[in-house]
This record gives sequence, C-alpha cells and structure tokens, in this order.
Amino acid sequence: YNYPFPGGTCPNVGVSGFITGGGWGLSSRKFGLGCDSLIEVEIINYQGRLIKSNKFVNDDLFWAIKGSGGGNYGVIVSMTFSLLPKVDKVSLFSLYYPHASRNTQFEFFNTWQNWIITASNDINMRCGIYNDLTDGIYVSALGLSYNDEITTTKNLEDFLNIKGCILNIENIPLFEALQKIQHSYPDYEYFKSAGRFVYKNYDTYEINHLLSIINDSRPYGSYLTALNMYGLGGNISKTKNNDSAYYYRNAHYILSLQTKFESNDYLISNTNWLSNHYDYLSSLTYGNYINFPYYPLKDYEKEYYGYNLDKIRKIKEKYDPYCFFNFSQS
Repeated sequence: YNYPFPGGTCPNVGVSGFITGGGWGLSSRKFGLGCDSLIEVEIINYQGRLIKSNKFVNDDLFWAIKGSGGGNYGVIVSMTFSLLPKVDKVSLFSLYYPHASRNTQFEFFNTWQNWIITASNDINMRCGIYNDLTDGIYVSALGLSYNDEITTTKNLEDFLNIKGCILNIENIPLFEALQKIQHSYPDYEYFKSAGRFVYKNYDTYEINHLLSIINDSRPYGSYLTALNMYGLGGNISKTKNNDSAYYYRNAHYILSLQTKFESNDYLISNTNWLSNHYDYLSSLTYGNYINFPYYPLKDYEKEYYGYNLDKIRKIKEKYDPYCFFNFSQS
C-alpha cells in the first residue's frame, strides 16, 4: 500500500528482535529507528499474564522495550506501529570500487566520515571495505534515498569523484527495493562480528590502522573479512538519549568488524581474529550496538545501555522479579 516502514536489511531478523534492539535500517535517517514508530506492545509475562504497554499504560515497560534488547521482560505477542506518509518511489543504489587500492580505501573512508554528518536525512547507506577470497579487496555500499535519481546522484557526488567508482541506481517502489535488498543476502552464513558507535572523525593514523586489519590477512577458514559502516544521524538523533532505552542517539555511525567463514570447523580461528582486533576498535568507539551482540564483553550492560542502565535494571526487577527470562547477556 506504499506506506514506508523503517525496517532493517537482514531478512532473517524477526520484527520483535529488530525493534527491541532499537532497529537500524536504511530508512532510519529519514524516519528514525524502527522502535521510534512503535505505539503499543503486548507481552506475556513470567506469570503467563498478558500485559499491554504504551505511553499511557505501563509506560516504563514501553520505554524499556524500545532498545534494551529482546527476551528480557516476556514473550512479545503483538506490536502496533504508526503509519508514515505514503511514498511512491525510492532510489535504490549501490557503489562499487573493484580491486580498491589502499589509497582508494582511505579516500572512501575519509569521504564517508565527513559525508555522514552533513548528508540529507533522505538518504542513508551501509558500506564497507572487504577482503574477499575470490574478488580480492574492494569497497562496496548499498543505500536507499527518498529522492529521484538525479537528486540522489548529486547527493553521492563526493563518492563518485573517487576514481574507479561504479554506480548503479534505480528509482522503484519501496517494496520492490526492500525485496531486492532481501535477495542480496544468503539463506544463512557463519560469521563473527562486533559493532560499536562512532562519535568523532578519525585521523590518518587511525584510518590506516583500521584498514590494515582488513588488508593484512584473513583468519584461517575465512572467505571474507569486512570493516562495515552503518549510517546514523538524521532523525535518529532527534530523540533524546533517555527518551527510550536505546542510548546512542548522537553517534555518527556504527563501525563493525566482521569475518565470515565456511563452517564451525573454523570458529576458533575466526573468533580469535575478532578478539585480537576488538581492543583497537573499542579504543576508537563508544558502546556496543545490542543488535550486533558481542558475547566476550565483560561489562556488557554498560556497553549496550550507557547511562540508561540503572533505569533498565529497575524495570527488569519490576516486570520480571525472579529473572524468569534469563540468558547470556540478559
């Protein structure tokens, strides 16, 4: 029916998990996070009772569900969202730099970190620098713009000026664009990743150190390593840090390290690769995105929830006093 919804990109993520983690997507700069469109939720609590929650009833629970992660308070059985104004068409685009030199990688990253803090709210993208077993090292981006092809191309001008850029763009109905994004993902994959929030621009040394992680080598059994960036800002930051459980409203983007591997036979080597580089990633960033969970985190509550942690703990004690819903990093 042409109503947009600020959903995600990964097709295997359920709506409740997506929303309770905040909900990043390619429409987030335009419409806010997925949880920002939530107007009511119903859960089954630890006693088997149905509890309704919105800004008028059990409003503290409603606040907590918007960003404190899935599975903490009960079983979600219903979610109601506000409808956004209809959209006729969007521009789905990709940027690709095959066989990217180190200079091209640097230029792209530096362009990205400046572009994302000034870009129109109508556009967002997920991009990265990849070391692929088959295709070598390349730079790639996938994005969505709520403008026509001409305006979108103009908004991407800084990236198009980088030598070797290949742009693909089409102006199509939103639902068709979402289907194309979905079909770009495999049915399943083995991977390890960690995603953290960026609040500053990096200098030459810091960028080159990050690029070295991807360029130097892949762990045993890995067919792809990646340094990924997920755009934030826009209408995400229009909501205050303490207006929902999702705390990191003012970050510029999410920076993620990832390795994909053939099977769990290579789990240890790939886990170690991420662990070896995590400390440097952590030194440049602040806090972890709960929908990119990283289980070795020692102080995971503080990393996921920031200064909203104390309030989240009290709400957990209120609605699940016996910690019936208990799991790793609950």
